[in-house]
Amino acid sequence: MKYKLIFTFLSLIFLINFSLAQLTISEPEEVYNLGDKLYVSLEGIRGSDEGNLNIDLVCNNQNYNLLRISARAFSKDRDQYYSIPYKTLTKEDLEINNLQEIVGTCKIIASINSLQAKTKEFKITEKLDLNVKLNKQKYNPGEEIILDIQANKMNNELLNGFYETSNFYSTKGEIIQGISQLKINIVENQKFGNHKLNIKIYDLDKNSSILNQDNIQLEFYINQKPTKLEISISKNEINPEEQIRIYPSLLDQTNNNINNEILVTLESPTKESFSYNIQSNEFFEINTSSNSSAGIWKVYSAYENLLSKEANFEIKELPKLDYFFEGSTLIIKNNGNSPYNNILNLSIGGEIKKLDISLKQGEQKTYTLYAPDGEYDIAIDSNNGETIQRSAFLTGNAIDIKDENKVSWINLNFSFLWILLIILIVGLIFYFRYKISKGGSSIKKDSNKKMKSDSNEHFFNKIKKWFILTKPLKRENQQKKDNEGIIKLTPNSTAYIAKSSLVLNADKIMSTIISIHLKNLENLGESTLEQLNQIIKDSTDGKVAIDSKENFINLIFSPLITKTFNNDSLALSSSLKLLRLLNEFNKTHSNKIDFGIGVNNGDLVSLRKQNILEYTTIEDTISLAQKTSTLSKQDVLLTSKMRRKNLGEIKKEQRLTFQGKDFYKLEELKDKSKNQEKLKDLLNRV
Repeated sequence: MKYKLIFTFLSLIFLINFSLAQLTISEPEEVYNLGDKLYVSLEGIRGSDEGNLNIDLVCNNQNYNLLRISARAFSKDRDQYYSIPYKTLTKEDLEINNLQEIVGTCKIIASINSLQAKTKEFKITEKLDLNVKLNKQKYNPGEEIILDIQANKMNNELLNGFYETSNFYSTKGEIIQGISQLKINIVENQKFGNHKLNIKIYDLDKNSSILNQDNIQLEFYINQKPTKLEISISKNEINPEEQIRIYPSLLDQTNNNINNEILVTLESPTKESFSYNIQSNEFFEINTSSNSSAGIWKVYSAYENLLSKEANFEIKELPKLDYFFEGSTLIIKNNGNSPYNNILNLSIGGEIKKLDISLKQGEQKTYTLYAPDGEYDIAIDSNNGETIQRSAFLTGNAIDIKDENKVSWINLNFSFLWILLIILIVGLIFYFRYKISKGGSSIKKDSNKKMKSDSNEHFFNKIKKWFILTKPLKRENQQKKDNEGIIKLTPNSTAYIAKSSLVLNADKIMSTIISIHLKNLENLGESTLEQLNQIIKDSTDGKVAIDSKENFINLIFSPLITKTFNNDSLALSSSLKLLRLLNEFNKTHSNKIDFGIGVNNGDLVSLRKQNILEYTTIEDTISLAQKTSTLSKQDVLLTSKMRRKNLGEIKKEQRLTFQGKDFYKLEELKDKSKNQEKLKDLLNRV
């Protein structure tokens, strides 16, 4: 019984000691990078006669032994402390072939005999904490990219390693204490657009093998930089009234086109300048006039004070005679750009007369044509090879031509002598009247007075008769009453009025005409005409000159009003808008407008005086537009000439034939919305 009590006591002591024995292990950091040092310490170690102390790294369910010591190395009677100096997370220290095996979630387990301790889970990674910044996002060719690199391990330890760049630029560099900077010079011919720079950051082990690495990609933009401005001209030499086409090319650092506005200035030989803002890489057409200065014209192009280019072309000398008839009066004007000296053949009723013409640039001369009373066919062989034909009623004794610009010295002296003779006679009359009033009796005075009165009366009758016989013949100008027009043109309705008259001192200008034929004018009330006026204003933005006669309204698109030579485009778009507004009006009103719209282009001799456009019709510019409108049946009809010149703008049309001549019904224009802002800007300059 005694031995049994002793055994029980000893067993109880052993169990108490065993229950009090506990193995503890130090906790690791939350995250480690490859190559980091791993520290492990244990407390509560009790030795034994058999077994080992094992410390294992467990990653991804795989055990990697960090330490193995025999249990006999520790005391059996008391708890002991043990610490591993450190383990480096490298292949050599862990005695493994592939470090990727330990990348992931891990823990450390220590065991001796029946005691075991394990840590919380932690991570081992090869990733890095990177902060890489560009000094800006957009660069010009030739500028410098500055790249600031900050690199830490995931436990905030500063990285000592390297970087490599690729894609946009390839280079290598060192990172010391987590910091480095890279400067990249952008070449002048670097292509514009978005670019990417790949950056690889890493560190090495003692065998120069990569431990930790990470990659980052940066995006930035290289601007398109204008580097070259070229200008091409369609011809080196042109005649007056020919078209010159200018093509400015704006190129970037890689010789690609840049679409932007270019300032083009034309300088004439007389130092006059004309400036245009035109789109690069597009043709710009300029129509020269008959009196454009002859000689070398310089073309200057510039882009934002950065680039400039100069070219030139020559306008040849070419006189041009224009002929105007007013009854029996012929006016010849040189609207060319050089003097004219030559003989013209003028036929009156088949009889040829030669005119020796000498006209300076812009000069005109007047001639009076005479022939026995009657109507005669008159023909002039013009200087450009054409024959000008007219018919006129002439008077006179014989076929003759009088140059009204020449003043004969004989006639001048004869007129001067007559003036002296009149002054002398009037002086003698006053002298004799003065003498009579001073001397003689009253009877004698009366007698003399009567004689003098008779003498004076006789004398003045002679003077009167002389004036009647010598009074020069004057043609009576037939005065036509101004047509107030269909529409009252007030400042509220339109700013420009067109007036047909004989314009001499002006240029011949290419213009575009929209003629509106009101077929039921007599049935239209004043209210309808006022609304028609508003429709015209809305469809043309008021940038036309309006001339209304009888039942025609002529809308004249002239460069003098619109400040552009692109009047065909304006007229085409305005005509379709006018058609749409008129049709909308007819749908909503009982008093409908029966109309026709005709469009033609041609030359007009034009002169602008404030808000009045005076013009003289050449050939059939106006009359053909009116005739076309009479053929139209509530649609837009184009003449063949108008259609031929603007084929590039017409999308849909329909050919109609009247009396053997072709006309074209305009239905739709091509969409040129990208040019609308430019057209609007041109119109707003007025």
